[in-house]
Amino acid sequence: MNLYGLMITKDDHEVIDEWCHDQLDLDDAVVCLDGSNTDETRRIVVKFSSRFVYLHEKQYSIPFKTDHGLRRVVHQEICRRFGLDNWIMCCHADEFCYHDPRKIAVKASQESYDLVAWFSVHFLPHPDELGDFKQHQREPVYNRYRHYHWSYRSSGLPWLEHRLYQNGPAVFWDEITHGSMAPHHLNHPAPFHPILRHYKVFTTDLNCYQLNGDSTLYRQHWTALKHRTGLPIHLTRAEDFFVRSFPPYERCDRFEGVFNHSWNMREHCGIERGPCKYE
Repeated sequence: MNLYGLMITKDDHEVIDEWCHDQLDLDDAVVCLDGSNTDETRRIVVKFSSRFVYLHEKQYSIPFKTDHGLRRVVHQEICRRFGLDNWIMCCHADEFCYHDPRKIAVKASQESYDLVAWFSVHFLPHPDELGDFKQHQREPVYNRYRHYHWSYRSSGLPWLEHRLYQNGPAVFWDEITHGSMAPHHLNHPAPFHPILRHYKVFTTDLNCYQLNGDSTLYRQHWTALKHRTGLPIHLTRAEDFFVRSFPPYERCDRFEGVFNHSWNMREHCGIERGPCKYE
């Protein structure tokens, strides 16, 4: 079974090298559309060019730079380069698969599902990590921060987002939809949910953020859209990144290599990646 990564990036050069070293071997290839204003991301990923296909937004006419509008370009490139008989994993440079997406695709295919939503467990700097932050700040982000936030709006579960889908001739992304991570014409969502480790803060450079009242926006992300992504934290100094709580999530725990929760499918489905970086 072939699996291809669909990646959208913008000014993710501080984490893209770590992502490629840790995640690239999970896919047959990754096709990436970059919207950065500098050449830094391209210069980093060129060394992975045997499996990392780098594209830039300026090569395409993209009427609406929305979730669908951008991913539509990459989906079409995957189809053109690799055909339709495959599975596609929507990737972000600040997210690291805890479960193996190829094994998840096999499981979904065998059980006749065509779409898989993943739990996105949000990792952020924690006050307990502030004291030795400087000695760890050059380590990969997945070693720097070990505290994760979950139980979205007291649900007892992490945030859930569609990320993995089975390609086919009817599957497509439109040009305008935002706030959706699933293309059209997928009809059989899986009832199981693997896990992504999402590092919401991969840089503490305040120049990468923009204050927005009591919250903070990622300065370069979705700038032309009304609903932009960011952090529900008022950031004025580096210490403000280190938080004990992260609304609207009710729970915060320390990660020691395994998620010891009932929502973790690792222990009984045989689809784990293998030893975690922490182990």
